[in-house]
Amino acid sequence: MNGTRRKLDVSHVTPPPAFKLQQEEKIRTTGYGLASLLEPLNYKQVTLDEKARAQDKERHRLDDRAALNERMEPCTLDGLARDQDKKQDATRFLAIVDGKKTCDGHDSTTAEWKNRCEVEKEVARASQTALENSLRDAAELRIIIAQLKMRLLSESSVVMDQAGTSK
Repeated sequence: MNGTRRKLDVSHVTPPPAFKLQQEEKIRTTGYGLASLLEPLNYKQVTLDEKARAQDKERHRLDDRAALNERMEPCTLDGLARDQDKKQDATRFLAIVDGKKTCDGHDSTTAEWKNRCEVEKEVARASQTALENSLRDAAELRIIIAQLKMRLLSESSVVMDQAGTSK
């Protein structure tokens, strides 16, 4: 053999299936062949679909949080301040009635106006009592909700700890 090698013809030999898969994978990863041209497009589409799904999920989570905040508004300081404003309005109305002035601003010296004034006082006192009761109930609910949140947080941390130790 005078220093040259002859190339062996192996075209008639079929490679084992594992070798074929290896070659196909090599073609796909090195950028040769039609599959390698289509794969980036498929990957981009999957990525866009995943992003859209993640955005939808986040939007739903934010919508749920907004709905929860809306329901929990009386438990916030703003809700409490609004409740206090309502209580002050009822107190102001009661002071106007006690000051012998009706809602119309007329002097309540006549018997008819005195009767109306008494009715207005009773209504104002009843509404103030109802408002105070609702404020008390709201405060109790805030306490209960805070306790439930703390319990939920502690239970979720226990579950997270258990999940971490079981791995």
